[in-house]
Amino acid sequence: MAEILHVGPKQMRHAQQQQHLTTITVPLSFSLSLQAIEQKKRTLFAQAAKTGAGNSNSSSSGGSNAPQGMGDASFVPLVQELLDLPSCVAYVLFDKLSSECPVPPSSSSSTATATNDLDNHHPPVVTEDIFDRWTKANQIWNLTPAQRLWRVLVLHKKYGKSALSPDGVGQEGDDVVRKSPPDGVEYLEHEDLAPLVRAVINTHPGLEFLKDTPEFQDRYQETVVYRMFYEINRNETGKMGHKELVHSDLLEVLRVLDAEEDSNKVLRYFSYEHFYVIYCKYWELDTDHDFMIDKDALLRYSNHALTYRIVDRIFDQAPRPFKCPEPGKMGYEDFVWFILNEEDKSTDMSFKYWFKCIDLHGDGVITQDEAYWFWEEQIHRMENLMHEPVQFEDIICQLTDMIGPEREGLFTLRDLKKQRKQSGMLFNALVNINKFIAFENRDPFAARQQEQEAPQLSPWDRFAAAEYLQLAMDEETEGGDGGDDELL
Repeated sequence: MAEILHVGPKQMRHAQQQQHLTTITVPLSFSLSLQAIEQKKRTLFAQAAKTGAGNSNSSSSGGSNAPQGMGDASFVPLVQELLDLPSCVAYVLFDKLSSECPVPPSSSSSTATATNDLDNHHPPVVTEDIFDRWTKANQIWNLTPAQRLWRVLVLHKKYGKSALSPDGVGQEGDDVVRKSPPDGVEYLEHEDLAPLVRAVINTHPGLEFLKDTPEFQDRYQETVVYRMFYEINRNETGKMGHKELVHSDLLEVLRVLDAEEDSNKVLRYFSYEHFYVIYCKYWELDTDHDFMIDKDALLRYSNHALTYRIVDRIFDQAPRPFKCPEPGKMGYEDFVWFILNEEDKSTDMSFKYWFKCIDLHGDGVITQDEAYWFWEEQIHRMENLMHEPVQFEDIICQLTDMIGPEREGLFTLRDLKKQRKQSGMLFNALVNINKFIAFENRDPFAARQQEQEAPQLSPWDRFAAAEYLQLAMDEETEGGDGGDDELL
């Protein structure tokens, strides 16, 4: 495995050791009056005017012809303090609003910000007028921080209605426009969250080791966005609504990320170790590295743990339509959904995923006939592994005792959600021979002690930590330097 690792455990540890401590700006609690906010804003813009634009990517103010306003180095703290939003959100907002500010004729492009990589003679700025027009058009001061996050992210949708005008009529100098979507309902797609993750990649000290590996930046960005949609977009439409985002934990996770220099300690969405495990698992199966895998490849997952019948159901797209355009192939996004559901069978999303696989009749009930159709293959596999077969009547009795369904021998999603910790066993018993045998041979006292020592960790967190440790050990043992250019 070591020969394919480009930015692996060894490289990340080295980068973290070389990392310099940075000052984290902690947002003020949002308790200021509108008058105090206005006064604070004017003071900050006045200070920026006196000291120069304050752009973190420029070594000078750009000369007398430089645009007047606030650079990102000054704008980010302003957004953190006044809007109570994390720094990565501030960079996204800066990138969009600065594109609306007029650029002097002598300038041909804009300096790189956290979300774009262009270079230019003059650094980009946000003027006080542009900032005021945006806050007024979006009624920012009447919104909660979570609602403001939404307003920032929808700025990246190229609709057609002015982002700076409340009535939708563009004003002079408005270069970026937004218009209402065809159905009149605003939503976020993958591309709308990408600038947010890119800002994290470009500015977070815990990801500095990625700066020379753009390919890994792209894969990390994709994976984080997929995980966000997996957790937040519960209806699985690929269109994240306002209510879904506002009621999610994304804003709180971004705040934790601001205060934590080690991204791996932020287990929700942004852990590089989690990304690395997902990507390496996919790379192992994708032997021709065309970013598509077939049934035979998925059957090799986790040392041939899955049954043929469940893999057929997955490729029949019973639990979820594939996003891969190639018929009969599973793409990387599809695999991310699969592995998150496979390694943590205690979440609502995983219950839905595996329930749809087992519910052959699609009537919302797993019957004994349906369960036996999957169990039949498990019996043959146990015999081949010289493991004493468990009779179907015994396993149904055991599952009924563990889950306690309302109707004996029949299992619904409602039944499973009542017993989250035990319900995953139903799916493992029917589709994953390795996990079923491990459960049969488990030490219940050791398992209980492990949960008590770190109750905040989910099954996915535990799996990812163990797999990453194994990858790190394999790299050390094989002496890999992680420098193969054919990884991507």
